[in-house]
Amino acid sequence: MIDRNDPVLARLPDDDDLPASFTRLPRAEQAWRGRIFAVMWILGRNEAYAWCMALAPDPDGENERAIREGADQRILDDLALAPLPR
Repeated sequence: MIDRNDPVLARLPDDDDLPASFTRLPRAEQAWRGRIFAVMWILGRNEAYAWCMALAPDPDGENERAIREGADQRILDDLALAPLPR
């Protein structure tokens, strides 16, 4: 289960449609990887590519730092224009 109280994660597809490798992550990691998925979806509108990017290894923490510095409101605004698959 993911935290559906998180405004960005609440927009992700239904739990049954999420990759198992994502749902098994700790909540804190789901939060930043879910945001990467959302941003990659906004940019490319390709669900498979977005999940590949979101779940890719991040050995130096660069992706996590970059997404944490971003603004959730910008992601939410852009998702309003490009809703995630449901």
